[in-house]
Amino acid sequence: MNSYPSIDKLEVTLETGQGVAVILEGETEDDDPWYFQQWFGGLAKEVAFFPQNGWIQVKHAVAELRRRVPGIPVYGIIDRDFCEDSDLDADFETAGILRTPRYTLENYLLEPEGWAAVFRLMVRNPGDSRGWNEPEQVRGFIETAYRNCLPLSAHNSIVQSVTARHANDAGFQARKYLDDCQSFSPRNRDAVLASLRDWGTQLGIADDLTERFEQKLQSLQQASFAEWDKQVHGRYVLKDLHGRFPKRPFPLKDYLSLYMDRYSVPPPDLALLIERILEHARTTSEQQG
Repeated sequence: MNSYPSIDKLEVTLETGQGVAVILEGETEDDDPWYFQQWFGGLAKEVAFFPQNGWIQVKHAVAELRRRVPGIPVYGIIDRDFCEDSDLDADFETAGILRTPRYTLENYLLEPEGWAAVFRLMVRNPGDSRGWNEPEQVRGFIETAYRNCLPLSAHNSIVQSVTARHANDAGFQARKYLDDCQSFSPRNRDAVLASLRDWGTQLGIADDLTERFEQKLQSLQQASFAEWDKQVHGRYVLKDLHGRFPKRPFPLKDYLSLYMDRYSVPPPDLALLIERILEHARTTSEQQG
């Protein structure tokens, strides 16, 4: 599988294409651009989607392409990640960058109606579906998967906040984000928290990071489902959900292809981002013309 295209290749593609270019996260065309094309294929003459591997590369690609091909409208959409509501479009007017209102693109692949449609197709005998063919029951499964990922989200939030504050300190040692809900299974939880506490001690942080963790976890547990969409990584939720499927002989990626085939309804807030980009491009073109 090919990696994401170079800036040189994107420049050539844009010069020979038409419409607005939107740069997305994802290493290949099969990642984020593929989903956006499924959702917004009806706008193919107006907008095209291209990958760059990560938000830093997206920002760099948009800035560089705007410099190289100033006559072509280029924008970027990146994951929300740890961003606050007030900062979602802070870089739009100046740099052409918008963030997704939900935590990541994967959070938009967790609609109960979509997964119910998948299992109505896959499971011939409704009695074998274990509720996966009914949207309301699937909604409960998805909420359970989110809840299972709350400790993971709380940990990663603490790591992010500490890193943002201390990354430039002398002798700073980075700590990786965790990416598996099983990191907080009963057999692993104490070891993970001890490691988090030790990391804070090594950095010279006065308060106990495990106390910060417990406070963040409690806050998440009391939050609404809509708030989880903003603070919990959808990829981890999908992984947890996949492990609970009634029949899972295929990799998650194959299930997601079937999901998009059964349920390709454009998420409203992503549709709004595309509308904002197209309107901004039209307005800018009129002002320059």
